[in-house]
This record gives sequence, structure tokens and C-alpha cells, in this order.
Amino acid sequence: MKNENPISFITVVRQNLFSLEYKNLREFGQGGPVIGELYFNEKRILKFLFGGPYLKDKNNLYIPLFINNFFSKKFKIAVINVNTLKIKTIGISENLIWLYKIEDDYIYYYTNIDASVSKRVLLKF
Repeated sequence: MKNENPISFITVVRQNLFSLEYKNLREFGQGGPVIGELYFNEKRILKFLFGGPYLKDKNNLYIPLFINNFFSKKFKIAVINVNTLKIKTIGISENLIWLYKIEDDYIYYYTNIDASVSKRVLLKF
């Protein structure tokens, strides 16, 4: 996952306990982040579109959720419980979310493709 970014990331992951796959991928804007449908253990995660890359811990998948409404097209961090597939969002809406690490109860992400602007969100819900 080290060389992944919102334009180029792993779209199929198969491990012992889970599988993750993005389908129907498309660019959000020319040269922009890639978004698509998300399948976890072959079940579609509702009717949302997600970006990448994702991060995972023991119980949760953290992934950029694409929010498309009348006024704007942005991302929020989605927290998906891997046992129930329930989704909640954390943090604020951003033009780009590039997740890169979880450390000390925080998730860290970049808000630009140059990876020069970093933010963090507390993971205590």
C-alpha cells in the first residue's frame, strides 16, 4: 500500500478473512481521484461510491466516501464495521481524502494530490 494514492490504488484484495473489491471504477474529474462501487466479502456496501486507498484495523475499514450532492462533490472518511457492514462518517468534507496511517487513536490523511497538506481525525467514537 505504500505507493498507492487516490488515482492509483489496489482495487482487489483477497486475504484469509476478507475480500475487498472496487467495481465500475471511474475518474472523478479529469486526472482526479478514482471512485467506484465497493464490495466487502462479495457484498456491495450500499449504493455509495468510494475512493482509495483504504486502511483497516481489527474491526473497521476506513475509506474515502464520495459525497455527490447538488452543491458539491467531496469526500468524507467512512468507517465500515467489518462484522456488521454498518457505516458511519467522521471528520469534515474535503475535496480529496488520501488516507495514509492510523496511529495513537488518530487517522491521518492528505487533502491534496501532492501530499503536502496533512490532517488527522480522532478515532474515538
